[in-house]
Amino acid sequence: MQMLSRFPCLYVMLFVIVGQAAFLAVIDVFGCGFSPYAGRACKRQEKRRQQKKALLDILNNIDSDTTSSEDESILDTQNESSAHDQQSNQCRSGDVTAASYPNINLPTYKPDDDDDTYWNEKLTDWTFDPTSSLYENSRVSVRAAAVSVMSIAIECNFPKSVVERLLKILKSLLPVPNSLPTTHASLVKAIGVASTSSSRYYCNSCDELCIARSQYKFCENHKCQVYGRPLRNRDISEIVILDIKDQLKSILRRNMSLFSNAELFPSFDITSGKCYKEHVTSANELSKVYNEKLHLVTLNIHTDGAPLIRTTKSSLWPCLASVVELPPQVREQQSNILLSCLWNSSVKPNVNIFMQDCIQQLLDLANPFTLIINNSEFVIVLKTQLFVSDLPAKALVWKTINFNGYNSCTYCPTEGVYQHRQVLYPYRKNNYQQRTHDQFLAIARVVEERASRRKTGGTIDGIKGLSPLLQAFEYPKQIVFDYMHLCCLGHMSTLIQRWKTMLSSDAFIEINKKIFAQKFPHNRSVKFNYPLNSSEEWKPKHFRVHLHLPQQVLTHGGLSFTSAFCFKSMIRFFKKRAHGTRNLVTQIADWINTATAVGQPSIELSIPT
Repeated sequence: MQMLSRFPCLYVMLFVIVGQAAFLAVIDVFGCGFSPYAGRACKRQEKRRQQKKALLDILNNIDSDTTSSEDESILDTQNESSAHDQQSNQCRSGDVTAASYPNINLPTYKPDDDDDTYWNEKLTDWTFDPTSSLYENSRVSVRAAAVSVMSIAIECNFPKSVVERLLKILKSLLPVPNSLPTTHASLVKAIGVASTSSSRYYCNSCDELCIARSQYKFCENHKCQVYGRPLRNRDISEIVILDIKDQLKSILRRNMSLFSNAELFPSFDITSGKCYKEHVTSANELSKVYNEKLHLVTLNIHTDGAPLIRTTKSSLWPCLASVVELPPQVREQQSNILLSCLWNSSVKPNVNIFMQDCIQQLLDLANPFTLIINNSEFVIVLKTQLFVSDLPAKALVWKTINFNGYNSCTYCPTEGVYQHRQVLYPYRKNNYQQRTHDQFLAIARVVEERASRRKTGGTIDGIKGLSPLLQAFEYPKQIVFDYMHLCCLGHMSTLIQRWKTMLSSDAFIEINKKIFAQKFPHNRSVKFNYPLNSSEEWKPKHFRVHLHLPQQVLTHGGLSFTSAFCFKSMIRFFKKRAHGTRNLVTQIADWINTATAVGQPSIELSIPT
């Protein structure tokens, strides 16, 4: 047997000589001794199989003839199992089975008439009232129990399979009969979750919609090279569009006492900027036209990509938003961030497909609409405050050249110079003429027209096409620099490293004296423990004090309130919501819809003195 394990080719010879039936009989007799793997690996495989079977028997409430809920039955089961092991000599001392845990009371629950055992349940199949009692004389309703279970599942990030196992265990512990749902689908129905998202699938080869047949996706474009063939996950772009209005209603309902409370906002918040004040003036003028009070809601928009699955090299691209009218400490909380759309693919997003529906929702909500919140009617008008992202993402969604191109500046048409294998921007060649929205839009339309005619010269002044975001934002006024990447993480350290090569030793001494003597406001915990010579040991809080964006502060408020820190944290949170490898952004959207229906506790803030 050892020879066969070491030389798998002998299996083939044995199969040819004795035939298939005899070969299978020999394998059945000798078991894993004839495995092409080493004996140690075979033992590990068998051990894992028995462990998996034992755990599934426990979690899935599978009753057998050798298990019972009574202590005497458990003891008998152990004796029977030991006798069987002595007779067969097939059970190893290190194996883990259900009988290896004599102190575990295995669930003896059997399915009853109140169970929901099918995944494809319809709403019409619901056989009991979610507002009814969980069991006879219970003070807890079915919906309250479902909300409690789902809250734990969301907080602990349980996949659906674990939620179902938890439900079955809880049902076995409750009095019989009871109405606790036993599937994730029935749990969602008990809570009353209404799906407000829609999923679409696009072919990566031609950007056309795909259709689903027998759990496979097919491209409908007859001219596509993959037409008629089932597409793999890496050949598909999955997009989910969510309802902004529904999420906004949920956020306002939980934070209505904080909404637009001026006493809770610092004097240097976004609301102190010039752009927000213009929105307030516009809303007041619109109130006179409609002859009723309009409540202004403005959004900060952000998008960026992050790797999701390593094997398929797919990335997750969410489009997120925060509500400016909430105080800063509440605005950036996870439960108060809106998700408008999601993209998952092995290729970068096509902004016309990715953002078009999101922009259309923003345009529709720019017209006054009514929301019923806490039995009160509010007429709301939605505006966009700013767009923030890192430079690669900004170039992608705005259809401009990247940050290392010749005309990469957002605010001016300064053209760079190629030197030493990089593009530089000498001060003497700066063009201080400001870009305007109308000028940018006109050039973008020209470039788009050229692209439609397949003519050369696809870039003019760094503009590569017409972005749908131009319908909802004023370029470049509402496109802000990312404080996180620009001031705290990347650019300032690059400048300092370049300047250090130009300074003399006396200049270093003078600069270090001024740095150590620098005084900062009491609320900024910055202390320079390292001189300029050791700038590679500085932290982001040290770099940020050397670079400031005064014009952006005057337009949109303090830099810390327009940063991308909270949005970056949300991307990490969304990545944890995806389980498996298929329909990942649909899963994320489902969890967001469920969390919206379950609700979050309201937040109360004290007015600062």
